[in-house]
Amino acid sequence: MKHKMIILLCVLLLVPTISFGETIIPTTKLAKETSAYKQISIEVDRLVVTERQFKSLMNQMDNQLTGINRLISYGYENFLRPQFRLKYTRDTAMPNLEYLTATLTMNQKMIQNTMYIAVRNLYTGLYSAQKNYELAEIKHQIEKEKFEIDQFKYSTGLISDFELKKSEFALLAADIDFMEAKSNFEEMTITFNSFIGNADLHEVYQLKDELKFDVNWDTQEMQISEAMKNRSEIVGIENDIKLNDTKKGIYESRGGSYLIFPDIELEYKKLNIENQKSAIELSQTKKSIAIEIEKDIYELNALGNNLDVMTSIYDNQILNLEKFQLQNELGYLSDLLYREIENGILQFEVSYQLSIQNYNTQLLSHYYALNVGPSSEGGGF
Repeated sequence: MKHKMIILLCVLLLVPTISFGETIIPTTKLAKETSAYKQISIEVDRLVVTERQFKSLMNQMDNQLTGINRLISYGYENFLRPQFRLKYTRDTAMPNLEYLTATLTMNQKMIQNTMYIAVRNLYTGLYSAQKNYELAEIKHQIEKEKFEIDQFKYSTGLISDFELKKSEFALLAADIDFMEAKSNFEEMTITFNSFIGNADLHEVYQLKDELKFDVNWDTQEMQISEAMKNRSEIVGIENDIKLNDTKKGIYESRGGSYLIFPDIELEYKKLNIENQKSAIELSQTKKSIAIEIEKDIYELNALGNNLDVMTSIYDNQILNLEKFQLQNELGYLSDLLYREIENGILQFEVSYQLSIQNYNTQLLSHYYALNVGPSSEGGGF
């Protein structure tokens, strides 16, 4: 059945207290406005080294190394250690720069993804708070009208004092719920605006509903394989090993003659130990991520099945509402009772929409977990 949103009858009877601004949806653009993303972007910009500057630095080291090589060829073996230090600095300069650039760029992308998930979660929280506030306002208006009717009934002796007190208590409860919902909405508005860098902390937006995302995933094995190639945790360790292998080659150059020096030999041994530890860490990380992806696929399927059940319930409620609307138009159901029924269905509609948004966010989190990251277990704040 094609889903349709309920048009509030009560809008005609209730003057809204919310003054809406622009329409807003969660986007990566909003994620890039967060302080965390801006900070990592500054670090990436600072790392930019011009080709001329880098070439100038390399030329200086090459000239120094040429001089040292000449001295060694004349028999000055005491320059062997300075030769190694300079050669090590020169030959690791570019790999170090590439390593830092790759690491920061990867972190920038991961922070962007993390902030987008966070924006979506906050947006859902704001949506929930705003809708609950609107529904609480309608509920309060309904209870107020019901109490006024009961006051009239009491004055004509149609209901007892107890029934009037019960009606008054229901109005008081609705009033408390309304005030709490209003306060929560105001707090969530401030939190959301603060997070996206909006100086106007009290700006109120028109929030949009979402439709369920449909994605055709590869098999579980293929998804795990994809994560093994892309995840920042794995790529980071592999880059560590690659950089250490470059350093190891420098230590072993010149037939291993540099290793006659105790301090250089000790550094070489430590480097080998680091690589062994990295290899173990890489294996453990891959196993951990494989388990994470398996678990995430299972939980996504469960969320999807639950959403299908809610869709069926929602469709039935819409059909029932249409029947109640017909009864109301024919005069078999009062306007007040119809509005009360409608408000109850609207509450379920909000829960249904929140479930859709949550499912879509989890879907996006899973997509990120198959790529650079973050982990699907930590993709929010």
